[in-house]
Amino acid sequence: MLKKVDLDECMNETGIDTEFVITNKNNKKVSLKNVYEVIDNNIGVQIAMSEILLITNDAENISDMVAFISLEEDKCIDSQLEELWMIFKSVYVIVDEFKNKIACQVSQPTPNAIRMFVQAYNEQRLNKWIYTFYSGAKACDCNQIALYEYISDGSIHLNLQSLQEDPFFQYVLYSKRNCIIQPGFFVSQYELSQVDEIPYIREICSIVNHLYIMIQRSKDIDGKEIYEKYLTWK
Repeated sequence: MLKKVDLDECMNETGIDTEFVITNKNNKKVSLKNVYEVIDNNIGVQIAMSEILLITNDAENISDMVAFISLEEDKCIDSQLEELWMIFKSVYVIVDEFKNKIACQVSQPTPNAIRMFVQAYNEQRLNKWIYTFYSGAKACDCNQIALYEYISDGSIHLNLQSLQEDPFFQYVLYSKRNCIIQPGFFVSQYELSQVDEIPYIREICSIVNHLYIMIQRSKDIDGKEIYEKYLTWK
């Protein structure tokens, strides 16, 4: 069930102060194989590339699009940054109040990265939820900015183990990019009347304090006004 609420109700207060720092690009020669492997193995890169390339489907204006990628604490930060420089022309590191590097703002994927992403996409090599949430026809049932709180009826068995084991949902639910942006992912393929069909929506609802569908205004490739749906929480 959806309940319409005030737009500012879902704004997250992370309590974390962040700042951007400039990183130096490693000019080492990068092979197409290296680029493909980074895309194939990094869910954060897959989501960022999808947000830049698939959401608007506007190749001419991708230089204006930015995305955020979380840095993993248990992996070498410098190695992760080196991988991001293989994919993007612009990489800014985001540090917390203790100067810990927690995430990156990325933009302008390289021609080779775009080529390898498209290849991986066509070969069905990307995480399966990329195809569910970031591609396909969008439902056109909304015509204004709005916010709805999702209230689960609690009538079915929850599959929490599958949710916790899924790389995509682990990333969008728990990565440190949520300290910087409004957490969530796009669900524009679903009409508001179909929200119960969104994969794992009841499971997500059970582990967050409040779950929302945010309706955002955007433009399509032809400049026509459209409305995107974004599943978010706090």
